[in-house]
Amino acid sequence: MPDENEQTGEAGSGASAAFTAGLIDYAGLFPPASLKLSEAVSNFKRYSTGDNSAILGDFICPVEKLREARALADKQGADVRFVALPHYGGELGDLPGDFSEAGKELESFTSEFGVQRIGALELKLSEETAQNLEERGGVTELITGLSAFNFLFERGVPAYVELVYDAGQRVSPQWQESIVKIVVVLSELRSELGVPLGFKLRCGGPRAEDVPSAAQVAFAINQCREAQLPVKFTAGLHKAACSHNSVGEVKEHGFLNVFGAAILSYAIELEFPKLVDFVQQKDVSKISFGPDSMTLGGHTVSLEKVKKARELLAVGFGSCSFEEPIDELRKLSILPAVKQ
Repeated sequence: MPDENEQTGEAGSGASAAFTAGLIDYAGLFPPASLKLSEAVSNFKRYSTGDNSAILGDFICPVEKLREARALADKQGADVRFVALPHYGGELGDLPGDFSEAGKELESFTSEFGVQRIGALELKLSEETAQNLEERGGVTELITGLSAFNFLFERGVPAYVELVYDAGQRVSPQWQESIVKIVVVLSELRSELGVPLGFKLRCGGPRAEDVPSAAQVAFAINQCREAQLPVKFTAGLHKAACSHNSVGEVKEHGFLNVFGAAILSYAIELEFPKLVDFVQQKDVSKISFGPDSMTLGGHTVSLEKVKKARELLAVGFGSCSFEEPIDELRKLSILPAVKQ
């Protein structure tokens, strides 16, 4: 909730504004919403001109639908920047595949509409591929797969790589090893070759085993912080606070838990057991925001560190609903109630 001394506009100000700025990329095309393209673009326009437009990030769209989405946006007068998904729906482990056609399509699109219309790329990497990165040629193949997008990387457009588990994150016996391997490789490519890469963590899915444990989320956050690698999140973050199943495990993660944990990891390098506790904390009502700081988990973090944590570590999350997370923030009085 906001501190009594913080001045709140429609989308908040001070630490709350820093915490929520560009927080949610809109994925209305994808399950469970699965909207038609015209409806999703219409929603995006409404959100981008509404009271909480500062919280809205980019429009997540498969590469093959970019031109149609752009035409609909022009028709509706919507100013849209895209997160582009090359070959969405392909086989698991899209990397290190042949992305030459997707690269050509994106290059044609950006030549016509400008590179500034692409905010980021999101790609997939199977756990099997991640495990083989140490083998001879594994990283070379990865670089080759990414090279189709060099024209975007040279202009600073980042790519976030999701590690996809065939058996589900909870049950993978080598999840920790896989995360370490891919984070290290992405960080090295970022620092040594100047490729603007980041990690993408899936926080939910249709099966219980698709939901990572609190320890897995905390571990991934810490690994990215130590490697100075930005991370985006996706799936299952409609609620502000996490919920638990009958045996006390997190069955649905909360975006305040996840992003709060990232801020605590970045700002004070909170020890791992306490970070896990924060990720699985059911009561987030004690998180508060002031003009110059936010308080969470019994710690006060300065406004500047909140901004840096969001910029350099926890970049944002994709959601098929923009309204549900906004409603959650209103319930906690982090955002003002809807005016009647």
